[in-house]
Amino acid sequence: MLTFNVNEYTITVNDATSHALNNLSGFDAVYLNDDGYKPTSMQAIHLHSDGVPLKSILLGATGGGTGVYDNTALIDNDRLVTCCSDTVFCLSTTRLDLLWQTKVDMATCFAVYQYQQDYIVHGELEISRLDSRGNIVWQNSGADIFVTPHGDSNLILLEDGIVATDFKFSKYVFDYDGNAISYTTVNSESTSMLRPLSPLTYQVVAYRSVPDYNMDECVDWAMEMVKLGYDTENLLILAGLSKPVNYFETVTYLEAAVREIRLKLKAGDEGVISYSSYYIMQIAHGIDIRENLRKISVYYADTDHHESIESFDQLRWAWDDMDWNDGQQWYWPGATLDNIEKIVIDTAKQWLVNNEPIYSQGLDTHTHEVTAKPQITEEDVSLIDAIKMTLRHYPELVIENQEAYELVIRTNIENGFAIGLVTSDREYTLYFDDYHMHYDIGDEEEILQLIVHALTGMLRLEVYSKYGHDYKWILQQKDTNQDWQNKGTTAILNLRFWIKPETRYLQNDSIFIS
Repeated sequence: MLTFNVNEYTITVNDATSHALNNLSGFDAVYLNDDGYKPTSMQAIHLHSDGVPLKSILLGATGGGTGVYDNTALIDNDRLVTCCSDTVFCLSTTRLDLLWQTKVDMATCFAVYQYQQDYIVHGELEISRLDSRGNIVWQNSGADIFVTPHGDSNLILLEDGIVATDFKFSKYVFDYDGNAISYTTVNSESTSMLRPLSPLTYQVVAYRSVPDYNMDECVDWAMEMVKLGYDTENLLILAGLSKPVNYFETVTYLEAAVREIRLKLKAGDEGVISYSSYYIMQIAHGIDIRENLRKISVYYADTDHHESIESFDQLRWAWDDMDWNDGQQWYWPGATLDNIEKIVIDTAKQWLVNNEPIYSQGLDTHTHEVTAKPQITEEDVSLIDAIKMTLRHYPELVIENQEAYELVIRTNIENGFAIGLVTSDREYTLYFDDYHMHYDIGDEEEILQLIVHALTGMLRLEVYSKYGHDYKWILQQKDTNQDWQNKGTTAILNLRFWIKPETRYLQNDSIFIS
């Protein structure tokens, strides 16, 4: 349940998915989507004033099921904005009247955040921005759903961008205009490391970077790892040691356990960043912010003032000075007692994004600057130039001009397909192998988006052949259930209809994965 206090009113948001729709007594209004199906998720929202009930409503939508969590809903002045299944609802806070509702994601809306006068919605398939009237400003999808195998669906909103993580632990950074800034993928050979790690991992692997490190923490770490399902020989021995432990004995088992789990010990600059990341993760999640900030500051002094964590030391002393000097401080420009906590949390989130390649464990990443949703606005930039600029970071692609084609893109994927583009004064023709589509002048952004999807495994071709000759190509795309659905067909006349055709599939595995 979520509770909001707005002036003299109290609003509660409750999960009511199990409520029977044939019994609506107790509700003053019911707001459902109009697709004719029974809602998969429902919310009961109650309005009180000084403990006196004023109004109760029930709302619901179809799509993927949702509950009620910290970021399910928010208050924006005189509005309550809440996610329910695939839809975002906006209600007045004084009467719970429905102001608007928008279907935002084909599957599920996990959370909603305010950005200026608009809203950022974290969906399962899309990251979206809505304006104050519920209109979709932009949407961005990824190579997979925006939730990890661990069930994490946190979206990080930074000052200059939005960070999202998909099911394969790939990370996307979008600016607030919907443009993709970067895309960081996980090496496919690291899939054995996708099991959750104890947060203490980042500290124990950096024990060499900490003066007088308390080796008793290695036992705590080992016990947490065993609970998470790790069961290697030396890890189990380490978890069974009695405190206080013998330093040299513990180091032997620790390093052996690290090798067994295929983690990496950190030292030097990497060690300082790894050790600090534990405290900074706590801060980013709002856990014991002041105490964890103090611990980083103490560690900063122990590391001979390592520059990577200097900002946290300055924030610690800025906060302390304001407590001691009636809100005055000289360490962090613009920081006040009213905003210092938010500044610390935002700094922690940004630090984690910037330093993840250094402190991360077992997930070898590769980052590219990309434009997942390109904007072609300059009159002097042709579609061909825009494609070449978008794909210039990928040397594994072969981009060439051929007779009759303006552009041909080839991958090194064994069962991939080539992409061709033919332009004229009146239209574009886009080819995926021999499957083709016609587009009008002005559809450049849609064409560029399709090319990106074709190169990232989001589209595939089902190809039919007889006697080794292809005659039909079906373009397919995954739906919300991860099933392939037909999007269109290209075929040539084949008179030997009595011969059973052979079928094969062509798909470009993501070019972003090295």
